[in-house]
Amino acid sequence: MRSLRTKLILMTLITGVAGVILTGFWVRFMTLREFDRLRLEQARATYTDEVVRYYQQYGMLNDF
Repeated sequence: MRSLRTKLILMTLITGVAGVILTGFWVRFMTLREFDRLRLEQARATYTDEVVRYYQQYGMLNDF
């Protein structure tokens, strides 16, 4: 039989470890999501710049 004290300590440790693990997964997920969003935003900006440059050079977008 474990004492109430031991049970409380174990439950506190388990809860703390679970919280740290869940927070780590959440932070990783959010970081990857925001990084993907940043890459997409940069790709759109690059594409827009290329389209504008092409239009300024050729005056049309038919062949782009």
